[in-house]
Amino acid sequence: MRDQALLAWEKSIAATVVHYINDTISDDDGDLDDIASGNFTAEQFYTVAKHWSEMKGFALNFQFNPFSPVADADFVKIHNLMGDKPELTADKVEAYKADLLKAREIIANAYGFDAENVANW
Repeated sequence: MRDQALLAWEKSIAATVVHYINDTISDDDGDLDDIASGNFTAEQFYTVAKHWSEMKGFALNFQFNPFSPVADADFVKIHNLMGDKPELTADKVEAYKADLLKAREIIANAYGFDAENVANW
């Protein structure tokens, strides 16, 4: 029962990471494209910073469960794809968004998440 509870808890964290990946990529209140356009409000910048930092922070949790479905190599890949900060340069945003989608796919596969749910969280 302990293992099931731990996995359920970690899946909820993983779903939260997916949610913040999605929001970093596309959110009506502010996303990477808004910032890369160079024409953005302070509120839009705040929204991107919040979503990105939540994504990165929650994703760090995967390293603490020795039984995590996220393998050590995948943990490294996820964080390499996310980087140490969001990419905000206009000519690099599309590639960065593609990297975030790759990280999202690694997480979705590790936890067996439904593709439609992953796209809409």
